[in-house]
Amino acid sequence: MTPPRRLAPRLTADTAPGVDESLGSTAETFAGRMQRRLKEQELKDLESRKSVQARHTLMLQAMTTIRKALVGTSRINLGERFSFDLEVNDWEGWPRVELNLVDACAPTRIEHALIITANDRKNLGTVQISTKSGETLARLHLEQQSEMEKLPLVLKKAVRHFLDLISGYILNPPSAQELLEEQSKSLGSTDFDCLDKELGEADLFHEDAPIGDRNTVDNLEDLAPLESLGSPLK
Repeated sequence: MTPPRRLAPRLTADTAPGVDESLGSTAETFAGRMQRRLKEQELKDLESRKSVQARHTLMLQAMTTIRKALVGTSRINLGERFSFDLEVNDWEGWPRVELNLVDACAPTRIEHALIITANDRKNLGTVQISTKSGETLARLHLEQQSEMEKLPLVLKKAVRHFLDLISGYILNPPSAQELLEEQSKSLGSTDFDCLDKELGEADLFHEDAPIGDRNTVDNLEDLAPLESLGSPLK
């Protein structure tokens, strides 16, 4: 005989008196607390964005001020051989200003330069002045407005120190011959010297001079296809 099927109890408002009121109070408390925290987080994010914007504005103002100030420095008369070249480029998304000392005897060789960079690592708003050799002359952290007021004096000291560094090089520069010899070494001077000696000893205008023999073949059978010498050229 099949036992009678039990019916699931019906949930009614009288099943657990007071539960609705208790859960409703808990939900309201949670919702209120969450709304306050979300509002606090929103205000905090807004203040952070304002702080970042203000800091970045100061950094751009500082770099613009430095660039304008160095325009006058770049016009200093350094004689016939030397001059300054002011270059503005990009570095990690921020302007980079370089005051390069250019030698007319080696215009592509820049050994001395004043380099100003900016970065916002650790939210510090850093503007750094250094030399090409890696010496740091000054560093400002523009997360505070008061740091911006130090810029004129800091820049003046850095530029003066840089000018003192290069004055000895300008007054006693390497000769053009020394620069040429150094450049030849970097390009492999041994090969050039040997070739120059060989051409100097050869009589290029004598009929018996073996000109062109090195690029000819006496027997065409000596030639082999490229495949036999290794993998084909692609």
